[in-house]
Amino acid sequence: MWGGTGGFMTPQTGIGIGGFGAIKAQDREPKFLHSARWLWAIIPPMIEIDTEFQAVTLALGGGGVKCYTQIGVLKVLERAGVRLRGIAGTSAGGIVAALYAAGYSPAEIQQFHESLNLRQLLKRRRGEGPGLFGLRRAKEAFRRVLADRTFADLDIPLALTSVDLTTGQAHPILDGSVLDALMIAVAIPGLFPPTPRGGQRLLDGGILHPVPVAAARALAPECPVVAVALFPPYEEWDQHPLPNLLKSLPFFRYFSRLPAVKAFGLYVQAMDISQRMLAELRLEVDRPEVLIRPEVHHLGLFDLVNIPAVVQMGEVATEKSLIQYHQKTAQASQTLRHYPLSQVPYSISKHVP
Repeated sequence: MWGGTGGFMTPQTGIGIGGFGAIKAQDREPKFLHSARWLWAIIPPMIEIDTEFQAVTLALGGGGVKCYTQIGVLKVLERAGVRLRGIAGTSAGGIVAALYAAGYSPAEIQQFHESLNLRQLLKRRRGEGPGLFGLRRAKEAFRRVLADRTFADLDIPLALTSVDLTTGQAHPILDGSVLDALMIAVAIPGLFPPTPRGGQRLLDGGILHPVPVAAARALAPECPVVAVALFPPYEEWDQHPLPNLLKSLPFFRYFSRLPAVKAFGLYVQAMDISQRMLAELRLEVDRPEVLIRPEVHHLGLFDLVNIPAVVQMGEVATEKSLIQYHQKTAQASQTLRHYPLSQVPYSISKHVP
């Protein structure tokens, strides 16, 4: 659900903003049939996080509403006592990254998202740049929580990814206004207008770095990287058909039978395939020590979803990953870098024609 009356408190003052009434966490708990929440009951006595894994950097990939799972990832990492030395975000993953780095708890981030109306946020306003949707309404919403914070004001080092539309080069954003940087990070090409910054025209960094492992590693090179990828591994593509992205876009579904819209849909689907392959190849090159893949492959970018249920999918995936991590560390004395949790199981380049 997108709307709601979820209370949201600022970490600095504890004062609720937006006029939303307080809601108890248990009132939001979904009856998620595929949950493995019971796994957490057996994790504390099983897992002893080794010294190297007590501090990590986190790389949050893009994926629209799929990124709600990353809130669940943060919840589980907090329960396990894992400290973040840095956090990097691409596209919508940058939203979760920026709010967490600003001091908001996973529960507060979830409540903030539940208070938003995505359809209203996407509406264009007169004078916005080239794009099917606008960002001015979204900027107003995020200003309530980020205000005038700069990267220097954050509790955790943050990197947001972008691409220079003129040079085609990656441009990680590490300073200046967090709000302005976030509007750049979420600007999916064609859907949202590019944002000028220092003479550059910048867009969503997912064009080159769908999962920002390199950016996360640069924040604390001595720490292992935990990455969250919101697409299935290459060897499972045949089991997870691509979702129809256009059906999740406001107003597009009403024109889905028009030949021009069908043609555009084919183009978008082809680009999605290319993006997934790029993401797999980047993961093979960047090799995060831990790779978490929540099972949200069926969701489109802007689908209307039950947010608590999607958050819980992230919790389930992370809990399973921690159990796998314990099993690996219990079998050998090597550190996490020598026995990564979930790397690409084979060289994808050997399987691509």
